[in-house]
Amino acid sequence: MEKVIKSIISFLIAIAGLIGGGIWAYQTNFNIEPVILFIVSLLEIIGFLFLKKTDESNPPQNKTSQQNNRNIQNINNKGTVKKQINIQDNTGKIEM
Repeated sequence: MEKVIKSIISFLIAIAGLIGGGIWAYQTNFNIEPVILFIVSLLEIIGFLFLKKTDESNPPQNKTSQQNNRNIQNINNKGTVKKQINIQDNTGKIEM
């Protein structure tokens, strides 16, 4: 539902519905059908603008960006040889 509200096409349709519902409501002496169209279109526009503002203030965060991309382990082999192993998540690469 959020994707529908964020859509530019839905926003343009809501503007057309707002204008058409307002004209239709005025011509029919504010019958219930055009008033409902007007209110639903107005709510769609408010939802579109509200979701756009919240997206700008809160950038999306990926689950992987919050975690370390690499695990680094130092392996001591009798105190003389140190190897560093880099394991990259979701790539299947192991470098030594």
